[in-house]
Amino acid sequence: MKYRLIIISILLSLLLPLKVFAAEMRRPLSPQQPMYIFHIDVWNNADPQKVIDLVPEDMLPYTVFNISLSASPSVTKDGYRTAESWLRTCAENRVWALIQPASGGHSWFSDYNTDVYRYFFETYPNLLGFNYCEQFWGFDDADGLHPFGVKSPTISDRMNHFVNLLDLADEFGGYLVISNCLVIPEWDSTSPLTMVKRYPAFAEAAKKHKEHLIYCEKYTTSGNFYDMESMCLGVFLSDYCDNWGMRFDQCGYVDHVHNNMPNEQKMPPAIGGMTILEHMMMTGQTVQDGPELIWNQCVRALQDAKTEDGYNTRQFEFYSQFPNVYMDVWRKFTTDGVIRILPRQEVIDSTKIAVYNDIDQKQTTNNWEGRRSQRYLFTGLYALDNGTFGNDTVYLKKTGRYTTVPTIFVDNGEELGFRRVVKQSNYYKEWPGATDKVDYFNSIF
Repeated sequence: MKYRLIIISILLSLLLPLKVFAAEMRRPLSPQQPMYIFHIDVWNNADPQKVIDLVPEDMLPYTVFNISLSASPSVTKDGYRTAESWLRTCAENRVWALIQPASGGHSWFSDYNTDVYRYFFETYPNLLGFNYCEQFWGFDDADGLHPFGVKSPTISDRMNHFVNLLDLADEFGGYLVISNCLVIPEWDSTSPLTMVKRYPAFAEAAKKHKEHLIYCEKYTTSGNFYDMESMCLGVFLSDYCDNWGMRFDQCGYVDHVHNNMPNEQKMPPAIGGMTILEHMMMTGQTVQDGPELIWNQCVRALQDAKTEDGYNTRQFEFYSQFPNVYMDVWRKFTTDGVIRILPRQEVIDSTKIAVYNDIDQKQTTNNWEGRRSQRYLFTGLYALDNGTFGNDTVYLKKTGRYTTVPTIFVDNGEELGFRRVVKQSNYYKEWPGATDKVDYFNSIF
């Protein structure tokens, strides 16, 4: 008996290091179980309980409340305490929550250790993870916005941080959400392509923990919509994340008639709903985050009321477009079940063709070539204007004949199921002119 125990002990010591201590997903996410991320936002001076109470009972199972902190110290006085207070309220209501500590490079939480992230995961079983929005600006910056009064982290620091958060998400069964928009000219661009090409540790972590990564396109800037959509879809179809989505923001809408009006007043609310509808229906998006400007599109603060014992209490109500546009679109994929979200392989089958960005960022003389989709890829297809980067100022599409053309990051596109993969370095050999490209697409669509 003694020797048997010794042998068992030796075997266990050999096997335990091989065991993967990955937790079950706290909240599964799939085309059958999509996720709606609804903001409780410091910009709205929110009362989390009242915001939670607004959401209809039939939508609660699909809703994850995003505790949205601002990068500005003038709005958020204490990010840790605000996040925990609001997260506790979500726990008391037995609803799921994410914490958004960062806008751009600025964050209320550390980029250099994971203690606070581990604490929140261990303490609150309703926490699904952490949401990082607009990951394209504010890095290595001393612009006064960083809450800790020093320079914000570099993009390299943030990418290493993402690796650690993906490991932590795997340990606790949670998610890391990243949203991106606009590729800036500097070399340290944070485009989806650059994140994979220049930061191999992140690329490896994403592939290893792809069920824990959610990558979202974002609509804050007034251009580069087709480019960003193509690359974010490429993260999903290249198998670097199991789920992708959209963080809609009305700020990116440019009205081409009434250019003297602020952006927030120009956009007809239905346009946001139609954009979400098309992307969920055609490209397999399982996550919708926002709309971001909750105080303009979702929840309106009313005049304070008086309680029976004389205290002031805050009051909120939905803007009419939220239940009538955004929530109605969301119901089509959930409680109504009239529209089906395509799984990844069906998206690949319907997409048919992809462009593989095979250009080495270190070798190219043109900054954009190695870190963006091909400049003229969308021109003549679904682009409403000429479709080239900053000139693609309309995120709507002029035709549904063609699906979104993805820019992928892997050279095994045929193995993934694409009918045809064109290398970006061979783009002009394949299609010397726009007519050649359009003729080819018309032959397969």
